Amino acid sequence: MSIIIWYISILVELTCLEGTKHGNLISLQMLDVVVRVESIFSFACNQMVILLENAHVFIHGSNSTTVDEVLYAAAWICGEFCSYLKEPQKILESMLNTKITLFPGPIQSVYYQNILKIIIYLIQSSNNDETLIQQLLSLTIDKMSLFLSSGDVEAQERVGHASVILHILKTTLKLIEKSEFNVNELSALFDCVLNQVAAKAQRKVVVPNGLDLNAWINDPPSDSEDESITTSSYYDNKDLFYGDNGENYNSNLYSGVTLSYQKSKKYIGLTAEELEKQRESRKQSEQMNPFYLKDSKKPKVTQTV
Repeated sequence: MSIIIWYISILVELTCLEGTKHGNLISLQMLDVVVRVESIFSFACNQMVILLENAHVFIHGSNSTTVDEVLYAAAWICGEFCSYLKEPQKILESMLNTKITLFPGPIQSVYYQNILKIIIYLIQSSNNDETLIQQLLSLTIDKMSLFLSSGDVEAQERVGHASVILHILKTTLKLIEKSEFNVNELSALFDCVLNQVAAKAQRKVVVPNGLDLNAWINDPPSDSEDESITTSSYYDNKDLFYGDNGENYNSNLYSGVTLSYQKSKKYIGLTAEELEKQRESRKQSEQMNPFYLKDSKKPKVTQTV
């Protein structure tokens, strides 16, 4: 267990590396490790809180880094295991106060989904405190309405559904007063068991008789020299949310296979001058990076006889 705790801590520290382009791998590792080890739920949740409370640090105006993708894992873990949070109301306010619309669509979607999970948990653990429930619902509804301006379609859909659910809850407060509504029934919104699934589990599923998996359902696409369908595993993808051109697209974090249309590219070799500039830039970046181990060669001392 101590090794796993150490590993989670290292993953969180890796998010501090400036200019890292491994945000997708860090995010995937966080999810893969945490969901499999129940004994570290509490520790992992509170480590993810650190990331969510400092989410503003991950807002970048360029595609030079993908470190913001760790927020996908952080938000999902805190929402799924919110009962292990020390201060769930504080993390809810942090998530609501973050400029979520500046992040890629999939991160926005997972934020909205797990904000709803956390507020449902807070309502269930409020002991029917009408004042607290009213305060939580009003705060969340006001903040969520601002997120409807998101440019991502899936994010708009999720925040719309969440807002409708919250408005319905707000109208049921009178029923809570009369004890005609049990807040524990809200758990039915997320009532499902999260089990570990092996990466190759689908291979064990028996194909139904008469189903030809190799037959086209619709007309096959026409052959083209400019476009080709490439199949790659999740680990081979450049990152979670961006295509080769930096365009935002929705992807399933746990999809075993990703299909994408990629345009063929011509490789243009660099000149000697450009290569030298790259080397100097890399050396300067390594010199300024406090996490990079520098070469500490000591000069040889020559003795004169």
